[in-house]
Amino acid sequence: VWQRFVCPVGPLQVEATVDSDWAGDQETTRSTSGGVLSLPGVCGSSWSRTQGCVALSSAEAEYVALVLGAQAGLQLQHWIAEMGIEAALIMYTDSNAARASAEKKGVLQVKQLALKHLFLK
Repeated sequence: VWQRFVCPVGPLQVEATVDSDWAGDQETTRSTSGGVLSLPGVCGSSWSRTQGCVALSSAEAEYVALVLGAQAGLQLQHWIAEMGIEAALIMYTDSNAARASAEKKGVLQVKQLALKHLFLK
């Protein structure tokens, strides 16, 4: 079940839908993150890339994907703001643990995450 993670700012909505696999690369045991950025009715971009770290759990792999989606979404949100239009960033993830951790409610161990991934908090 896909759930929303909302960073409200304005009436226009930038939507980022993200997902990951856990330890999908057989050689390096690294996870792969993927996502889609869209505006209402328009697919802006999509991506798929191997994560730079080895995730210790599927929740951590999903959280890293959420961070990558937030970075891409914020970049698009700033480009839209340069045109004088405010936009809300709405994140979609299928991981309750990653969403709860991003909202500071989660069970994900914060100590195991790299500092660069904590900017979402």
